[in-house]
Amino acid sequence: MVKINKLGGREGNRSPHVVDCFAQALRARPRLRLAAVVPTVREQDGLLTGPMNLIGRITALEELRRAGGDRVAVYGLENRAGTPVYVHAKV
Repeated sequence: MVKINKLGGREGNRSPHVVDCFAQALRARPRLRLAAVVPTVREQDGLLTGPMNLIGRITALEELRRAGGDRVAVYGLENRAGTPVYVHAKV
């Protein structure tokens, strides 16, 4: 649903722009709501990439929540057994 790679994907050079676009839209339109489904398990979870992806995800979510407050909802999916369901995020 939302490909905000700042939330932990590979193409970090585009992600700040995407997050900024969503944040600007949320600020400009007080009735706009953003629902995002993001992977609960990071695709890249290496010694260096894992922490960097987590920091990027937290930074992006903080920016979106500052812009939209309770109008921003972020979900991770899991099956009935509690196993995370893979989500390939898209805008």
